Amino acid sequence: MARWDRVRCLVLVSLLAGAIGALLSGAWSGAALAQEMPVITVMQNWPKGFEDRSPEYEDQFWARAERELGIKIDMVYAVSHGDFVDKLPVMAASGNAPDVVLYADMSHYALGLFEPLNSYIERSGFPIDEFFPASVDFWTHDGQIYALPTSRNHALFVYNRDHLARAGIPDPPVAWGADAGWTWEYVRDLAQKLTQFDGDQVSVYGIEDTGWVGVWPLYWGADWVDAEGNFTVSAPDTVQAVEFFVEFYRSGYRGGNLMQGTASMTNGMSWTVNSYFASGLNLAFAPTPMGDRHITETWTDGAAILRTSQKKELAWKFLEWLFQPDNAVGFYTQQWNYLVPMRGVREIWEEHMLARLGERIYSSNYATVLFEAGPYGAMTRLLSDRRYGPLWGNLRSGSADNMLFGQLFWNALDGEIPVSSWLIESERLLQNALAQAQEP
Repeated sequence: MARWDRVRCLVLVSLLAGAIGALLSGAWSGAALAQEMPVITVMQNWPKGFEDRSPEYEDQFWARAERELGIKIDMVYAVSHGDFVDKLPVMAASGNAPDVVLYADMSHYALGLFEPLNSYIERSGFPIDEFFPASVDFWTHDGQIYALPTSRNHALFVYNRDHLARAGIPDPPVAWGADAGWTWEYVRDLAQKLTQFDGDQVSVYGIEDTGWVGVWPLYWGADWVDAEGNFTVSAPDTVQAVEFFVEFYRSGYRGGNLMQGTASMTNGMSWTVNSYFASGLNLAFAPTPMGDRHITETWTDGAAILRTSQKKELAWKFLEWLFQPDNAVGFYTQQWNYLVPMRGVREIWEEHMLARLGERIYSSNYATVLFEAGPYGAMTRLLSDRRYGPLWGNLRSGSADNMLFGQLFWNALDGEIPVSSWLIESERLLQNALAQAQEP
């Protein structure tokens, strides 16, 4: 018996040694595979878990991307968007830039940091036509596409249904372009009717905000610059459009806060829908009103490959994966209330939005108005054409030194100077600044 005990012992030891060897071999093999997996660096422009983003969801999403692509994704998160704007040019100059940025910034585009994508798109048969044209145009210069649109932020008209019903005013239209009477002139008249007084004081304003001054001329088919690149800041069509909104601003019907019930309407932004719903008020959405044409302000984020990347093919493989419909919608609408700028993804998008926001996205017309906004996106060439890149830092600042939207603008709003004087002086400043920036 002793002999058989020794034999069993030897067998067990041998089996145990074999098992340990196999485990170690597997571990070493796994480590070798991990080391062999190619790596790309991807940079976000905000901290991980920013606002209503879920850090756990982000981790799961990128882990799935790694499994399906066979690429290790090194995620870099900026402290803030400002940190991202300042840091990326320095990283590119020092050779430490990421391979991909997920939310390209126009100032980086102006510096020429991004790789043109046309050759990748054509060679891979990437479905670029699935994107709304305005989204692609935003990142196109001289026929070259420098970023793939990741999300779109729209101006959507928001109103208090109870306030309109109390005044005997029917709900605005839901479909874009369906009602030729849904104009800014009509909204101005509504604002007067909806403004309420408590003695001599306004208790409820008709409208809180008429939208960003940067797109005011576009509603009337004008712009701050023309297609040839000439400034049209003081052109008659631009002046006429801007004067309408300045007069509306001064009317006495604009002010208050829609989400606090002290205003009845506003020209809000699509990504703020959570705040509107959280107000608890009976708020609903409509297309933005029309001037001579129908537009909605569009600011399109984009995913771009850095020119300095040594792994451009892997970076493109990553972008192809990211823009497969399930992946694009699952990531971007799960974490923001932006419109995914792609056709053919509506059903998937609605499922995600319904899970996030519930039936109110339908009863408030939010879902319909947001998605149908796609073809109506517009942005001034002054902020979407690379030739004006040297001015973007100034024009996008909120300081009084902003040459077009700074102190001169506020002086015109307050009636201290005529609108035409503001625009003439702003055009002179812009021309001088652009000429100086383009000097060798």
